[in-house]
Amino acid sequence: MGRKNLCFFSGVIISNPDFKFILNKNLNLKNSLHISICRFELKLENETIVTVKAYDELADFCYSSLKKGEVIAVSGRSNVLYEIENDFCQRLF
Repeated sequence: MGRKNLCFFSGVIISNPDFKFILNKNLNLKNSLHISICRFELKLENETIVTVKAYDELADFCYSSLKKGEVIAVSGRSNVLYEIENDFCQRLF
């Protein structure tokens, strides 16, 4: 599976990271692709707002380490809803 839409962004976190567990309808976590998700909004330099989504271990890192107002860099896959499925995240300042 290729990464046709790999993107890199930096910006300011403008919402508190929100962490949730993902429950499969069948309650069978073995068949679930992900166990947890963390979401937050990132404001880019050009004033565009994107939603960043991180899963599993990266979700735990984002929720426990990142705060509103911090400047970060992220990479991941983008979609038409201005959502970034995060593969990497690092605090810049």
